[in-house]
Amino acid sequence: MGPSRQQCDKGLKRQWHVLNAAHQASQRQNLSAARQQAMHAPQETSGDHKLHKHISHTITGPGRVAMRTEYFVGPMTTPNVPAVAPGSPLNDNGHNEFNVVDAAYIDYLAETDKGPKKHKRTAGHWNNGYFAHTTLKVLGLRVQLGHPSGECCYNSSTAFYDDFVVLNINGVHEIALDFCACEIAQSPIVQLLHTWWYPSTTVDPRSATTFRLLHHFHILSFESKASTFEYWQTLARLTDNAGDRYEALLRMIKQWRSITLLKRSGYGHDPAGVCAATPGACTVLCPACPQPGKNMLDDWEKALPEVHWKYALFLAIDANFRLARKNVSSDEVDPGLSWGLSYFVEEHEFKSFLNEAGRLPQEKSMYARHSAVNLADTKNARGLAATGVGTVDCARHNLKRPCAVGDLQKGERYINMDYLLFSTLQQTRDIMVLNISYDITCQWSKNLWDRMSRYPSAIHLDLSNKTIVFLIPKFHLPAHIAACQITFSYNLIEGIC
Repeated sequence: MGPSRQQCDKGLKRQWHVLNAAHQASQRQNLSAARQQAMHAPQETSGDHKLHKHISHTITGPGRVAMRTEYFVGPMTTPNVPAVAPGSPLNDNGHNEFNVVDAAYIDYLAETDKGPKKHKRTAGHWNNGYFAHTTLKVLGLRVQLGHPSGECCYNSSTAFYDDFVVLNINGVHEIALDFCACEIAQSPIVQLLHTWWYPSTTVDPRSATTFRLLHHFHILSFESKASTFEYWQTLARLTDNAGDRYEALLRMIKQWRSITLLKRSGYGHDPAGVCAATPGACTVLCPACPQPGKNMLDDWEKALPEVHWKYALFLAIDANFRLARKNVSSDEVDPGLSWGLSYFVEEHEFKSFLNEAGRLPQEKSMYARHSAVNLADTKNARGLAATGVGTVDCARHNLKRPCAVGDLQKGERYINMDYLLFSTLQQTRDIMVLNISYDITCQWSKNLWDRMSRYPSAIHLDLSNKTIVFLIPKFHLPAHIAACQITFSYNLIEGIC
């Protein structure tokens, strides 16, 4: 039997070390001579000289390869180096430069053809005078975790099946990964996180995503509305259009966003951990709305009733039926991670409330023909987990309120909107003046307090010290009868105009 693959790899790595050192010394001498020649050459003969680019690869430690780029002015004669494949990354930089590829690197690629190896993506050899696309694993790169750079681990543990994939913004990379299995070593998950790689699973991970990619997609999704599937297709196209890590990427992005939300809300160093987070604690509050203890005077409660309007909270209730969600998954397969900590209400409590109070009949509108009210129980919801989304916003500054967003199952039912309103008002119990705007408030507000008495006491609102004014937005007001236009007009309410 011939030498094993591991023995061949070790022999090739030793040869690469020797070739690297020899070629680096030779190239440094050539570069120094070229610089001296360029310094003494007259500037008028610049046509005989050209800007050259030199790229060198050096092994700096176990599984670590450093690339160095240098520029110098030299003669127009073309060095005796192999050509670069058309369209390859080495020749697709958009600059009028000649790429001098490290000769040790070329010799190593030529030598790797002699050793047995298993190709997983594309051929990793020197192909008729140009570089063929390959992977970092085929090139011999091994990444050691758990130790500083350049320090060898004498008790390493190979990744699961010696098959590991790292997703970065420049593509999908197959590498050979070793974890540290020393006595004081941390878990493989912690070792990956210390490298700024987010693992796809917590047990025997076989793939990870760099923090750089997660942050890049986070910002990109805000600006371009690109989906996770489109982003994965881009990464696959940058590599070789092979493999399918879409579901793993989707899971990692979802977890990373949830963890980032908790960290930015101050729970990263809380002794009690995530369990200390309360409903709505991760919400970005409206800086202009009245927030007791934050942007109001200490004695604001002692103000005269005539000036209470200065401390009023303006709320707007509405629904969006374009945000329908198809029934393609379940809470067991794809559970939520917010638990009511930000804008959406806590899902389990919300659904339990709807199951208990959902038997109440929907009241019909007596003043105007509102499809959102009259057709709430007859709206077609076939194949949909949610027909829309109901929200409670800051009416003056258009910011979402904490625990004020929830799904709609059959149109704009009162019980859904009631729960959202009472849920978000639990975050501002001290506010004494509430101005609530709703396009169907004339019908919705009639029996609001009677309905509240039948709801769980946890969402009840103390009305003893509050002044509540119901309004209709000016855009919707002309569709109502004359009595509504007088009673619920912004223009006719004291302290608002």
